[in-house]
Amino acid sequence: METSSENEIQFKPLHEGLGFHPFSEGLPYSPSSKAKKTNLHQSGLGAVSAGAPTFARTLPPIASIAAPAELQRPAPVPASAHSKGFGYVFIRTAAYLFDTSVNFVLCSAALGWVLWKQNIQPELFLTPEMGAALLVFIFFFSWALTTAQEIAFGASAGKRLFGLTLPGSAILLLLRSVLFLIGTLFCGFGLLWALFDRDRRCWHDLAVGVQPEFQPSMTPDFQ
Repeated sequence: METSSENEIQFKPLHEGLGFHPFSEGLPYSPSSKAKKTNLHQSGLGAVSAGAPTFARTLPPIASIAAPAELQRPAPVPASAHSKGFGYVFIRTAAYLFDTSVNFVLCSAALGWVLWKQNIQPELFLTPEMGAALLVFIFFFSWALTTAQEIAFGASAGKRLFGLTLPGSAILLLLRSVLFLIGTLFCGFGLLWALFDRDRRCWHDLAVGVQPEFQPSMTPDFQ
């Protein structure tokens, strides 16, 4: 029985069109020619079907690149970081004495105006009892006036004159002022504590964590 050539089954090798023979030289998937094998070996990856690979260049991280020495500037030191010596205590004392003097003049003027309006004789205050009461009144008047200035403006007139300011909320400044009274009435030991404290803080400064600091435009370093 004769079979026509049209009905004959045609077989094609499976490796045609792949560029390599799967079992040439006895190795599976090895290149079919020496030239291709050499080229693929030089590319660094054995048998590659899509051309030679490319490698991305690895760059060092930006953080590891050091800036030039002229561009490296030290961070500014805040005013609160400056050490405080006895010069700082002297300035605080001078500011307090200035406030007290101004408040005494204002209180005396107001009291004299009231005595003149009420036609009260000044000799009435020459007795020890009335003299002591007058001093207590002037002290609390000065305290109230200074406290009002610190809460409203962040510093009293004396502190502003010597370049001091009080950072903090109104509640903290009011509490600090009340504790100032306690430290003063406790034989003044609460104020003298600044002579022994490392940062020259009084009791009322330590209690609320707020003390007078120099303004940014005035930051001397008192050693």
